[in-house]
Amino acid sequence: MVRVVASLTSLPDRVNNILPALKSIYYQKHATFDQIYLTIPKRASRLKKKYPKIDPAISKYCHIVSVDKDYGPLTKLYGGIMGENDPNTVIVTFDDDVIYPDTLLVEMLKRHTIHPDAAIGSSGLQIGHFPFYGGVTYNEWSDKYLFTCKQKDKAKSTDILFGYSGVLYVRKFFPPGSDEGYSYKQSPKPVTSSRPLAEFFNYAFVDKDLYRNDDVLISCYLNNRGIKRLLYKLPFVKKTNKNKDGISASLTTFLPSLYKAINVCDQDLGWIKTRCNATAQQTYGFWVLLFILVIVWFLLGYGVTRL
Repeated sequence: MVRVVASLTSLPDRVNNILPALKSIYYQKHATFDQIYLTIPKRASRLKKKYPKIDPAISKYCHIVSVDKDYGPLTKLYGGIMGENDPNTVIVTFDDDVIYPDTLLVEMLKRHTIHPDAAIGSSGLQIGHFPFYGGVTYNEWSDKYLFTCKQKDKAKSTDILFGYSGVLYVRKFFPPGSDEGYSYKQSPKPVTSSRPLAEFFNYAFVDKDLYRNDDVLISCYLNNRGIKRLLYKLPFVKKTNKNKDGISASLTTFLPSLYKAINVCDQDLGWIKTRCNATAQQTYGFWVLLFILVIVWFLLGYGVTRL
C-alpha cells in the first residue's frame, strides 16, 4: 500500500487555533492519513515573532516537526518531505485556517490513481499569454465569476496550483535527503546539485516575493522538472481571508507580489518551460483590456460630441 501523509505549517498567532482545520484533516472518511506533519519554525521571520508554547492537544492529531529556519509558506512541505523516504509516498499539503471536507482525501486518491505522476488540486492559475493573462480556477464555485474557468470533472492542466484547497504531490517530485535510499534519477529530471534538498528549500530566499508565494515556487519548480499540474473538480473547499497575517489577506498586496514571483521563476530561474492556454474571456487580462477599450471609446465619443 502507498503511504499517504499530510503536511502543513502555521503562524505564531494562529498555531494554537489550528485544531478545527487539523481535525478536519485527521477525520477523513473512506481514506486516512498515515501521518500528519505540522512544521513549526522557532521564529516567524516575516512577522518577526516567536512561536508560543504549543497546545498539547494539537500533538494528539499530528506529529510536530521543529525547524530552525523559517522558509515562509514553503515550510508546509518541510515535514512531509523530510519525514518520508519512499519516492512513491503521497504528500498532501493543507492550509491551517481552512475546514476541509471529509471526503477530500479519498477523491484526491482516486485522481492520483489515474495520474500517478502529476500534482493534483482543484484550484489554480493559468498564466496565459499576452494580453490574456491570468485564467483562474477556484474549486467548484469558479463558474460564479466572469474571469474564472469553470471546472469540470476531468483533468485540466494548470500552471500554478493554489494551496488553500489542498494539493497532492508525490515524494519523488522533490529532491531526496542525504540518507534516502533511492536515486533522484528516478524522478522525471535529475538535478546536479550535491545538496538538492537544501537547495530546494533555499529557493524561498531567492526573492522576497517568491518567499511569500509558495504556490508559485512549488508549481514552477515542478514545471521546470516536467511534472504535470492537474485540476479536478473536487469536494468544495471555501477559501478564507480572515487572518490578517496571511499572505493573501490583502489583494492589493497579494496580486502584485504574485506577478513578481511568477516573473522571478520565469526570468531569473528559467523554470517556466511551458504555459497552459487560457480561454481569453476567462482571464483577468481580457477584462482589463475590455475596460480600457470602453474607457477609450467613451473618451473618444465624448471628444467628438464636443467638436
